[in-house]
Amino acid sequence: MKNNNLKIGIIVGILLLVSVIVYGFVWKLNCKDCGLAHVSTTEDLDHISVRLDYAFGMRAEEEKLLLKELKEGKTLIEEALQSDIIVVGKATGNIVQSNCSQGQEIIVEKVLTGQENISENSSCFVYGYFGFQEVEGQVIYMNPLNVMQPNEEYLLFLESSELNERQKKKSYYLTSDSLGYIALNNRTTPTIEREQMNEIEFSELKKYNFFSASTEVTEALITLQKEIITTLLR
Repeated sequence: MKNNNLKIGIIVGILLLVSVIVYGFVWKLNCKDCGLAHVSTTEDLDHISVRLDYAFGMRAEEEKLLLKELKEGKTLIEEALQSDIIVVGKATGNIVQSNCSQGQEIIVEKVLTGQENISENSSCFVYGYFGFQEVEGQVIYMNPLNVMQPNEEYLLFLESSELNERQKKKSYYLTSDSLGYIALNNRTTPTIEREQMNEIEFSELKKYNFFSASTEVTEALITLQKEIITTLLR
């Protein structure tokens, strides 16, 4: 009797395992890949259609507060300058994407602050919260800072990862969601139309260093960025 029960248990276990494997295989076949599954470089993003989840100044109540903060500027500039690590880096175009963060690889060209924590001519990944995410079959980009463009230079404000002592490839965190990095490409970022935010190919967004839905916010942020660049690099 015991042997029969054991045999039945084994058979049931095998059947359950096979069912799970078959279900997983069928789910994978029917699961729509929106294009993020194999993304490892910015080039892989070029033909992906995205919805922009957030842009500076897109909500009226937030726009007023943001404008006041940007025009006063002093606090934001002080916070940026107080970053543990400030570097000029060139983006390689390599990215690492997860649901809660986005990593981008840079080559460090010049260290302005934090020489003890980062070296010139080294490569590393810099991480920020929010990036790409698939929601109900659509790719959503959730960051107001655009992805760094390959071979372009950026001013970056960073802090060290606690894992750096145990890993060969160093990684760092952006210290700000709005001023984590500033493009040094002299390209004037336009204000994005709200209708464009609903669906657009990511390749069409290369002219934007950041995303702002308010002309006033765009101009104020550009002015603030220029002030920070002048303070650190001129």
